[in-house]
Amino acid sequence: MRRVFRSPEHNETFLNEGAVLAQLLTEEEAHALHRFYWHEAPSPGLGFHATMFSDDAEYRARVDAKIKEYLSPRLSLFLDDYRCVVGNFVVKEHSRSGTEVSVHQDWTFVDERLMRSVNVWCPLVDTDASNGGQSIFKGSHRIVDVLRGPYFPNPFVTHAETIVEKYLMDVPLRAGQAIIYDHALVHATPPNRSRQTRVAANMVLVPSEAQLLHCYLDQDTPRARPEMYAVDDEFFLHNKIGDRPGGRFLGHVDNAIPAIALDQLPLVPA
Repeated sequence: MRRVFRSPEHNETFLNEGAVLAQLLTEEEAHALHRFYWHEAPSPGLGFHATMFSDDAEYRARVDAKIKEYLSPRLSLFLDDYRCVVGNFVVKEHSRSGTEVSVHQDWTFVDERLMRSVNVWCPLVDTDASNGGQSIFKGSHRIVDVLRGPYFPNPFVTHAETIVEKYLMDVPLRAGQAIIYDHALVHATPPNRSRQTRVAANMVLVPSEAQLLHCYLDQDTPRARPEMYAVDDEFFLHNKIGDRPGGRFLGHVDNAIPAIALDQLPLVPA
């Protein structure tokens, strides 16, 4: 498996547990990026929202450029020759319903048999379980190979109650700290019950040599077969999420969303 982190200690922790904590921004930098969000990114009125789902491509590009400006130089100190693909804000409004995000994995971005892609989640305010902070299931990226994309079935949701009770661990973070985790890691964020909107900067990174992949499942076709596409790094800035990708079609992928039995979960320590 290709190396992920420069530090051997970080790399071992990441491969075993699926996540590493890092100090990415100073308090002043976190506050400056927070101000940029409020200036450039008005709320769409949803309890939970991410800027990469906006229909405004120019707006997505502005957000992407600003987050890369702040995070990319710092991430190059931690990761072993990774490139930044797309940055966006992930937001939970206060005093609104629909802010909980249940146990899930993020999308597939690379051939995970050969390498790992990572997500960087860097809150711009202090976070914990009270305002929608991160919770992770350590080691869950090693349970089973699952193909993931927009609107794909989530095989872990069947056991969500057990995962929350036995395996999910809260990760409180200060503004500017970050959790760098494997996209296959099972994680969740509880509702924002505070009186402050929770804003986090988010970044997808892949190995510098990686072919970026995107998985598609036709929602309008019963028993549709998952499709795999090779896409470029501009895909998430110009393509509307959920539409069939315009990249190079690599074929259908059968048996890519296996069912997960409850007795598979305890094999991975919490």
